[in-house]
Amino acid sequence: MMSDGLQCRRFQRTAGKALALTLLAAASIGCSRGANPAAADARYETPASLTARISNDEVRWDGNYVMLWPELSGYSEEIHATCSKDCIPDLVEALEDQDRYVAAHVLLTIFNGGEYELSAAAWNGLKVQLTADGKTVIPGGQQAALIKQWRAIYPDW
Repeated sequence: MMSDGLQCRRFQRTAGKALALTLLAAASIGCSRGANPAAADARYETPASLTARISNDEVRWDGNYVMLWPELSGYSEEIHATCSKDCIPDLVEALEDQDRYVAAHVLLTIFNGGEYELSAAAWNGLKVQLTADGKTVIPGGQQAALIKQWRAIYPDW
């Protein structure tokens, strides 16, 4: 027969382990949703539905006196992590949308690879201005040239 003290210690250990596992599970669920809301739903989405949700606002630009580089977030980041060539037709179509063409251009450039123009003023044909106050300006009038650029590379899409 076990003493009451031994039973109490076993109960505390078991309860402690259960609590630790519950907290660990809750934390991992919270982290995956908190880090990128798009990631939680991406496994259920098609390339077309993911691409329909990208936005130019999901591309943050940084740079120096030599070159620019984009940083992706949201659905754009999720497409970068989960898609590849299977997203290209939908990304080419997204170039037609004023609110998505910058994100589509960045993703197409990443997926296409190869050599392209890099400078402190342009990233593969997209002119980007970084201001002293930390803002980014994408000058207008570039969308048609980017559509033409990518349609020449992917004429069948």
